[in-house]
Amino acid sequence: MRSIKAVMTTYFIGLLFWLSSIIYFFAANWGGMGHIAKVTLACLLMVLFYGVSYGFAKWKPGLADVGAWIFWGGSIAFGAAVALIGQIYNSHADGYTFFLIWLIPSVLLAIVTRFPVFSVQSFILFNITLYTYFYPVDRWIERTIMEDTIITIAILLVNTAIMFLYASRKPKLVAYLAAVLVQILAIEVTTEWTGQYLFFDEPFSIAGMIVYVLIILLYAGIYYQYLIKAENKVLVVLASLGAAILLISHFFMITSWISGLLVYLFGFVLGIGLIAAGSIWVAKLARKTSGENRWLHQLIKTVSIFLAALLIVSSALSIFYLFNLEGAEWILFSAIVLVPIGTHLEKKQSILRYTLMLSGLGMATGVLWDFSVPVLLIYMAIIGYALWRERERAIYPFMIAAFLYGAGLTIFRLWPDLSFDYGLLILLILALALYLLVPGRLAKGWNLVAVLTIWFVLTFFSEHSVLYYLSNLAYLGFLLYKTYKVTVKTHLHWLEYAVLAYLIAFFGYKYYDLFWKLLHKSLTFALAGAVFFLIALYLDKRQTREELGEGGFILGGVRKWVPIVLLQLLIIGAIIVQKEIILRNGTEIMLKVEPVDPRAFMQGDYVDLAYNISTYEAGLDDYSGRVYVLLEKDEAGISQIKKVYDNMNEAREQVNKGNEVILQGELNGDRITYGIESFFIEEGTGEWVEENADFAKVKVGSNGDAILMELEAK
Repeated sequence: MRSIKAVMTTYFIGLLFWLSSIIYFFAANWGGMGHIAKVTLACLLMVLFYGVSYGFAKWKPGLADVGAWIFWGGSIAFGAAVALIGQIYNSHADGYTFFLIWLIPSVLLAIVTRFPVFSVQSFILFNITLYTYFYPVDRWIERTIMEDTIITIAILLVNTAIMFLYASRKPKLVAYLAAVLVQILAIEVTTEWTGQYLFFDEPFSIAGMIVYVLIILLYAGIYYQYLIKAENKVLVVLASLGAAILLISHFFMITSWISGLLVYLFGFVLGIGLIAAGSIWVAKLARKTSGENRWLHQLIKTVSIFLAALLIVSSALSIFYLFNLEGAEWILFSAIVLVPIGTHLEKKQSILRYTLMLSGLGMATGVLWDFSVPVLLIYMAIIGYALWRERERAIYPFMIAAFLYGAGLTIFRLWPDLSFDYGLLILLILALALYLLVPGRLAKGWNLVAVLTIWFVLTFFSEHSVLYYLSNLAYLGFLLYKTYKVTVKTHLHWLEYAVLAYLIAFFGYKYYDLFWKLLHKSLTFALAGAVFFLIALYLDKRQTREELGEGGFILGGVRKWVPIVLLQLLIIGAIIVQKEIILRNGTEIMLKVEPVDPRAFMQGDYVDLAYNISTYEAGLDDYSGRVYVLLEKDEAGISQIKKVYDNMNEAREQVNKGNEVILQGELNGDRITYGIESFFIEEGTGEWVEENADFAKVKVGSNGDAILMELEAK
């Protein structure tokens, strides 16, 4: 069994390298390959992924679940192909149409294959599509609080429906992701209205009251459905944490609005009251309920501790800063002494002991920045003692975070001129020592998370090239080693599986790492992927497993998924044909430009453009939305705005065929966007374009759509 898992892990790592290589290669926008060759290569790679997955299912039935992941790689390749077309024709991949085009086949594949990954991918793409539709990345849309509220509530209700739908079916991860998003949206919409009432003199309105009532009903429905009718611990826990954050955020807003010593004292007393109330409630539940509902006791404890600690810490820190006491050493020691006191309280007083420790940690770290090295060393000694005693308890992650925070401050107090990357390196060595020396599965798990996090941040820095290469190569090697370990071994703590998330995050971050060119990364990762696949194929010769696993749909549903693959190819072809028609038959115009230089997800470097026709001060009586801009050429041959219409037919009646053209855009305030605000360039050429580009050559189709062809110097 272990050897089978090792082979599957090797295939998975090879696939991860290859997917990263494909995205990096096309994002590099390498000038040595024409746009037709790039699109053809992207389509071939997509078909290759689907074909290889079929081969695994047919000739390697024991590893058909590896084939299922390669099949999913075909869907990723389709997204990369659509992004590539956007790069070629200079339309932004962060627009909602890109995610919508990617979403449709993803949903169809989720339906016909029942492979859970497609359901999760579809959920993510669906919400990104919604967000980018209502909040485009390439322009700002002015909306009233009522309009924002309607949009937020609509998205919240849609995700609530998804949460209820997937709570009783697989994959339940979709329900949990939807629940997290529902909590975020509930907090966002209620705090927005509370902020309006408190800080912007917004009069109380029926709409605001409806929002509050709707959110209350939402939480009531979740608790009724998943606490009383059909138990779902995860959804109840997520809802409870969301409700706790919502309540505490409103408390902070109200206290900042009222301010004053009495308010902070009230918060302090309220925190103590929560400790007492939570302890009494848990004691009563323990007498009335069975051991099966122990999770409910833990939930009440967690929420009580979380709220009480936040109230006490925030109130105490506010009082300290109100009287300018944050630099007083007696304040620090009064706070930090709560930690060892809490560690020696009895387990049955868990709410009190954890609240004391969290409050002490919170208050101490809140004022720790101003103290000298001797004080910091005393702080670390006290935290280190408590850390050792609590190494198998739930408060350990807060202990390790506080300890490493104090260690980081101490390092830079001792060596104030030390560069940040070398300081992180010392902190990483300390975290590794804790990982190796502190026993216990819980401590091992959280110490590993600390090591991976600090090391991941260290890979960002390229000030010292030798350290950069060593830290990146060593980190990747460590990630691969731990990936094999967690996939092969059993009885590991669940936190050790976090290494898989860090491995994916590492590949994702390298996309934005400017120290190393995308093209070079692509070639290196492609070679590494090939090596891992060859190793996996060699090891695979000794395996005899026959069950299909997750990949049974590949052989059993060929007639269902092949048409979807053909649909993906058809979509790519249709987009290309549409763009090529404009290029061949469109009217050419010249525009004045002002460039800047960012990087886009999956598309690489691009120049973000503003044009001489991007502003229209005359307006259309506060109209926002689709407009049709009548352009005419001036004496220099540069197109200028003649008039703006909200109706295409009306605009066409005014066109002078000789030197005028209609360009379709979106008006918001005095700004008009045309969908040609991004010009994708080969990696590393942005500085030259930024300094020299002055004009844009654009082709405009008969329906007003435009394609940005090239930028020209003066």
